[in-house]
Amino acid sequence: MTTKTSEEMNLALYRLKLAMVDSYKEQYANQEEKVNTYSDGIGVIKNTKYIRVVSNGAAWAFVVNVHNDKDFAYGDLLKAKTWKGPSRNFARGNVFVEYEAKWTGI
Repeated sequence: MTTKTSEEMNLALYRLKLAMVDSYKEQYANQEEKVNTYSDGIGVIKNTKYIRVVSNGAAWAFVVNVHNDKDFAYGDLLKAKTWKGPSRNFARGNVFVEYEAKWTGI
């Protein structure tokens, strides 16, 4: 298995944002301003172990940002348990493989 780079992670996070926005567009198809506000409110906060995905001020999910986690692979999507940390019971997907991301959560 090849090791993913930070550039590949950035691209994967961009695709995650697009999936979230596309899901939101399905719900609010004719409300472009609302969709743009939602899209502008999505961001990431990179930390050593996790990347926090933020949606309009709330922790939406966490992405594993290390290659040496004993339970999860690099890029695994974890549900947000709190603002500071994920629920580590199981991965909801991986940003490098096909997964389902809706604006309401993973």
